[in-house]
Amino acid sequence: MISSKPYTIWRKNGMPGRAFIPAGKWNGRPSLRKGLHGRRTEGEQRSAMEKIRLLIAEDNSELSDILTNFFEMSGEIDLCGTARDGEETLTKIEEQTPDVVLLDLVMPRLDGISVLERLREKPPAKMPNIIIASAIGLENVTRRALELGACYYMIKPYNLGDLLRRVRMFAFPVSSASQTAPTARITAEDFQNRLKRALLSLGVPPNVLGFPYIVESAKILADTPGPCSITKLVYPAVAERNGTTADCVESAVRKTIARIYERDSEALRALMGQTMGDKRPSNAHFLTLLAEKVRDGVLGD
Repeated sequence: MISSKPYTIWRKNGMPGRAFIPAGKWNGRPSLRKGLHGRRTEGEQRSAMEKIRLLIAEDNSELSDILTNFFEMSGEIDLCGTARDGEETLTKIEEQTPDVVLLDLVMPRLDGISVLERLREKPPAKMPNIIIASAIGLENVTRRALELGACYYMIKPYNLGDLLRRVRMFAFPVSSASQTAPTARITAEDFQNRLKRALLSLGVPPNVLGFPYIVESAKILADTPGPCSITKLVYPAVAERNGTTADCVESAVRKTIARIYERDSEALRALMGQTMGDKRPSNAHFLTLLAEKVRDGVLGD
């Protein structure tokens, strides 16, 4: 029986990481791609008919086993292999032709960033979509991974239900004809008002500089199909609208998130869920969760 307790691992670099396993079959909330009414996207409907070929590149054997068991139980995943180092990852990408690779960054022989660099230099016959899953949440590392072609970056600890939804999302790209922005199914004004109410419930008054920046950033994330770089797309867009710089936007968002964490409210726990920890999340992780939870009606109603 799968429990809902966090599974803690200690990495070789001394950093703790946790994987959260939902009770029974994952019944987590729908991802942003399902739209505001919780409908499955075209890609997720297709995933119900054909299994997703997944390669797990994770050097921690215990976590790798947990991920293997979880995905095999899903009934949606054809697990085409596991890899314990970067060189083995590259070999199995070429041999097994996965749709998606779940890639850790800290691995022996060749780290995750180097794997991405190799894939860019010498693309395989079938290029998989890469989801990074790492305890490293540094902005420059996240940016580099996305620049090298990673589709998504998840910070450990992560919820396995959320991870499954990301695998579905990037295994079957949505066709351009069906790429409807999630916030289009309610009015943009309504979604923005929900975001504002969510921030108020998190203890952020409207006169705080980061308040409008967080609202606009979360809305851009919700409106953008596919991977979206916080530093290259979101902050510059918000900065241009407000007559400031991307660095000022990033700083104001970071300080506002710190303020929210200091307050430690029930709304914050509802937002962060099982990923709640003592360490403050990255701006990107916080903004993505905020957009999802507001869309799902957890906050802002």
